[in-house]
Amino acid sequence: MMDELHRAASVRLPACTVTIMKADEALEVLRGLVAGAIRAPEEEAPRGASPAEIDSLQARLGCGIPPVLRAWLSVCRGG
Repeated sequence: MMDELHRAASVRLPACTVTIMKADEALEVLRGLVAGAIRAPEEEAPRGASPAEIDSLQARLGCGIPPVLRAWLSVCRGG
């Protein structure tokens, strides 16, 4: 058992790169990913939620939606 734990603890994970970008740049990357998502030809391109839809969600939840989440939802509403 200890040998298994030791082997698991000594596994080397690949290094990852973290990129810091401005919010506008991140939203552009997100827009590109959403636009490039694989979908059936008859499906329209995904769209983000309108400010009115986000306000309605906020009212239903009964709490504020942080600006960064509002920005995300304006690009990709998950529908």
